[in-house]
Amino acid sequence: MILALALPQFGESSNQALIVRWLKKEGDDCVEQEPLVEMETEKAVFSYECPVQGRLVKIVEGESSQVAVGAEIDYVKVRQRARD
Repeated sequence: MILALALPQFGESSNQALIVRWLKKEGDDCVEQEPLVEMETEKAVFSYECPVQGRLVKIVEGESSQVAVGAEIDYVKVRQRARD
């Protein structure tokens, strides 16, 4: 399954963020809660974490892009966890 990751709402007054630096590149594996990208709003710099375990398959918005809340920034192929 491919999951589209969108820019979440960070604070009440922030409606966009600047992508400062991608910490992963297309094809890289990522684990749940691992930072994927550094972003900056008017008030803070933060890391956006991967919500699932998988592989980053497509970066939609590159570095130095201003991105609106709710806009898709990348796609992750979800890796199914092994059952106990």
